[in-house]
Amino acid sequence: MKGAIGSIKVNSWVDVLDQSTKTQGPFDSARERFYREIDWALDIREGKFYNLELHGIPARLVRRDPETQFVVTRERALQPDWRAKLSAGNRHWPFVIDLFLSDGYPDIVLVAPKRKPKKKYLELLDGLNELRELGVAEPN
Repeated sequence: MKGAIGSIKVNSWVDVLDQSTKTQGPFDSARERFYREIDWALDIREGKFYNLELHGIPARLVRRDPETQFVVTRERALQPDWRAKLSAGNRHWPFVIDLFLSDGYPDIVLVAPKRKPKKKYLELLDGLNELRELGVAEPN
């Protein structure tokens, strides 16, 4: 994905109204097999997104720009006390991390949205950098 891109949400649900094992299970199994057998799934390094949500794609398979696209693992997100150390203005990313934790996936890619107004983009990028400094987000 490259260039100016609007809002994209990738999720792993085949049917958001029926998330039963009977319906979802075969798709989860196929997705897990597929991701075990490939070297990479998505290249977002050159994408300038207004918003990007990637759920269900292992972060190790996403080619990213380490300056603006970060990985948060479940293990790092569950570390104690990092929220208490956040600046007061960094409210968006903790909310996103809470949603990620409720999904059950091992990791997520968080992207600073380059297509947002510059002030908002820089605020969100600063928030991601703060998460990296606290050991919650990692660039690779």
